[in-house]
Amino acid sequence: VVSRDDEVDRLYWFVSKQQSMLVRDSSVARKMGLGVSEASFYLSAAKALERIADHAARIAHSAGAISSEKIPEKIAREMQNYGGTAVSVLDRSVESLLRVDLKLANDVADESERLRENGEVLIQQVMDHKGKFAVPLARVVESLERAALYSADIAEIAINLSGAAKR
Repeated sequence: VVSRDDEVDRLYWFVSKQQSMLVRDSSVARKMGLGVSEASFYLSAAKALERIADHAARIAHSAGAISSEKIPEKIAREMQNYGGTAVSVLDRSVESLLRVDLKLANDVADESERLRENGEVLIQQVMDHKGKFAVPLARVVESLERAALYSADIAEIAINLSGAAKR
């Protein structure tokens, strides 16, 4: 996971460099088939993905701290569902961006808000237990919550890109 985070960091810097070249030289923009404003949207999306990768690395570090602890089955199941939903929100946010799908982007934004609210409840459930796993598991929930919010940012970028495409 950490090496993948490094790859995503390099990808972000590559996109950033492309954006810089595009702004400086209009022939690059023509070759890429993008306008400066569109490229800015994609740079913002790349930054959100880079931040999500940072949270994935934090989750991996936290998971190492709880691997020897026996997590109650109910919490383990809820964590698995929560994580699966966070991944689904991320997948769908990227899909909404690539397809410039306004309805999907709005659905993702709504679902990420529900995920944030559910995360607050899940953190409280985790912290109600006194095991050594409580704090690292709460960090996992917080990182999943942040990833969902960054996914909502990507969906918002898709919405903005949709509006820019109509002009």
